[in-house]
Amino acid sequence: EESMKKRLAVWVFFFFQLVQLQAYENLKFNHLSIEDGLSQNTINGIAQDQTGFLWLATQDGLNKYNGTDFVHYKTDSANPNSLNENNINCLWIDKNNIMWIGTRGRGLNRFDLKTERFSSFLYDPKKTDSISDNFIFTIFGDKDGSILWIGTERNGLNKFDVEKNTFSKFVHDEKNPDSIGGNKITAIYRDSSGGLWVGTGENGLNFFQENEKKFVHYVHDEKDPSTISDNYVYSILEDSRKNLWVGTKNGLNLFDREKKTFKAFKNDSQNPNSLSSDKITVLFEDRKGRFWVGTEGGLNLYDREKQVFYSYKENAANKYSLSNNSIQSIFEDDIG
Repeated sequence: EESMKKRLAVWVFFFFQLVQLQAYENLKFNHLSIEDGLSQNTINGIAQDQTGFLWLATQDGLNKYNGTDFVHYKTDSANPNSLNENNINCLWIDKNNIMWIGTRGRGLNRFDLKTERFSSFLYDPKKTDSISDNFIFTIFGDKDGSILWIGTERNGLNKFDVEKNTFSKFVHDEKNPDSIGGNKITAIYRDSSGGLWVGTGENGLNFFQENEKKFVHYVHDEKDPSTISDNYVYSILEDSRKNLWVGTKNGLNLFDREKKTFKAFKNDSQNPNSLSSDKITVLFEDRKGRFWVGTEGGLNLYDREKQVFYSYKENAANKYSLSNNSIQSIFEDDIG
């Protein structure tokens, strides 16, 4: 237990990185990689269970980390209760300490953290209530643990009833303007007022009016700078000030709920306090209210009072810099 209580504040992963928060200008990044026992260096997702263990989704298996050592969970053909696919895109741990794992090609895995047994849910063309696609991009669970929202790479949004083990599907229908904007679902987020936001790849941002089963679409218009800056959405976050942020392939967006307009933030080569890159891969607010923006070109800390970005990048001359500029995931553990 003590090993879990290392002074690790924010976990930033592409090659599993631990960030010790100091002054804004002086962050120190410690690195963990294959050499330290990680099964593979690309971290697509991070979660922490109720006992404090960190779980890391990689392209070659699931990793459990206790602050010192890694335990690997991989496909084992001799064990029907093992993980069914090593290439993992995302993780979600619900309030019942069940982990849900989205794989690249082998559907949804359910992992009971007490028994350490895996079971899976696969697309079945003969069953209308099966998952719609075996390529899962993102998972978001409602607070009570009864519903999972699952974004697939090719076949829409799934609403999974955990108790009934059934899936309801929402797919794009060209004949229905109220259907979801596209079938590649890249981000899912429920805001503080209960609204469900769904980001797509190439088809913009959607707001789901659940009672009417209608989707409101927000798409980029080159002629209108108040529209979302790009139609490929990577990340959605509502901060503690009730601001809704949307990270896209071409800029960070702040959504004005009343006017239904967007303000875009982009890299400006003439301004060192602008975003380090326009490809926004992940958004995160820590417990102290600091707003972090992960990009393909480094990590950014946004000072909302001064409206400036502080960026942190890989620097070969500094062993405590980021080990890679491509940020896939940001996570803060239970001791802050």
